[in-house]
Amino acid sequence: MSTAEEADPPNQVGGTGDAAREAPESAPPDVSPKPDAAFAPYWSKRLAHVMLHEGRAWDDVRAFFKSVVAGLASLDDLRPEWRTASDQSEPCTASATEKYPTPGTKADFERKRRTYCIEIAYFGEAFIGWQKQKGLRTVQGTLEAALQPLVGGCGRAASVVCSGRTDKGVSASSQVGVFYAWTDLDEADVLARLNAAGGPEQAIRVCAVQRVARSFHPCYHATQRRYVYVLPLRKEEGQQCTQVGECHVFLRDHLHPSKFDGICVGVNVAAVNSLLQQLEGRMLDYRAFARVPEVEPVESTECRLSVARAGLALLPSFRESASGHRAGGEVMMVELIGNRFIRKLVRILVATAIREAAWAGQPGWHEGLLVDLLHVKDNRVSSAPAPATGLVLAGVSYDGISATSLEQSEPQELTTGGE
Repeated sequence: MSTAEEADPPNQVGGTGDAAREAPESAPPDVSPKPDAAFAPYWSKRLAHVMLHEGRAWDDVRAFFKSVVAGLASLDDLRPEWRTASDQSEPCTASATEKYPTPGTKADFERKRRTYCIEIAYFGEAFIGWQKQKGLRTVQGTLEAALQPLVGGCGRAASVVCSGRTDKGVSASSQVGVFYAWTDLDEADVLARLNAAGGPEQAIRVCAVQRVARSFHPCYHATQRRYVYVLPLRKEEGQQCTQVGECHVFLRDHLHPSKFDGICVGVNVAAVNSLLQQLEGRMLDYRAFARVPEVEPVESTECRLSVARAGLALLPSFRESASGHRAGGEVMMVELIGNRFIRKLVRILVATAIREAAWAGQPGWHEGLLVDLLHVKDNRVSSAPAPATGLVLAGVSYDGISATSLEQSEPQELTTGGE
């Protein structure tokens, strides 16, 4: 079974649970329910690949994410143009786990099963996704193999559950997971074993280990998740064109010039931001921007994004050029924070916003285009996903979750299944 990039079930605890049950906005009467978009007829899978993959400094993004995983850099180093003093992201450090609920009663300590929380950073391209798959290197499989000697003494298999599975190539700077044990563990020993599992390339870094409330679940108790997408820009991109062919003309091999006269075929960052801003704070059905397989149905495709924005940022380079110098490059940074995400939502949303921003300023273009497409509820209106290389799970929030609230929902006795 393939892994899912952003596959989170509805929240069961916390403030966003009620919001997730709200009725999504209905389509306005003037929206024509056709699987079409202004630039979509010319945006084939081949064109999307050329536009989003080719000629971009993806190696610089890979090098930067590796440095973030290794603890040598932070996503804050991107310094997006919207950044303020309040926009500091929480680093992956030993003190970060203080935000998770700790065991609160003596009865909690006396129960047989222990729950340990780990905060993890990993480089996505070193793994075939999060979910364990036989014969393949995955994040979950690597962590469970390292934990087995510690928790396998009771004849039980090690099991690690995370806040949301990530797809092949997607990185994480602050993934949250839990595993179970039936004896007290030395947290320093656990930390050392898990970090050694990352191999010489340091593909995994476990930032902290902490025993938490027995019923704490990193996925079901999460109230918000934060994703960051980084797209390296070509030197001609980042602003709206003032004349045809000003930004980039490499697409002439793929499009007849008459079909895109007056359309910017680069990345218009300001227009992407304008489109994304219309999604903030609204309960919307994102079925059109997801790829939900029939074998893995979800209860709902409704999500609320509290933050949806894009801006120019500067990528610090951790890759030496042939001359031995290190130089940063301009990127578009997209930040999305929401109560839940469904499969491939972030990457499809980013690619579709880039596509629709390409004809900003033309007749019929308006900032609500993405909302209009969502109302169609047909994934033929959306683009192929943007490259997984640029996506990172940047944080998970558990606001309002305490040991007391978890204890009230805990079973009184240990079940035969290990719960």
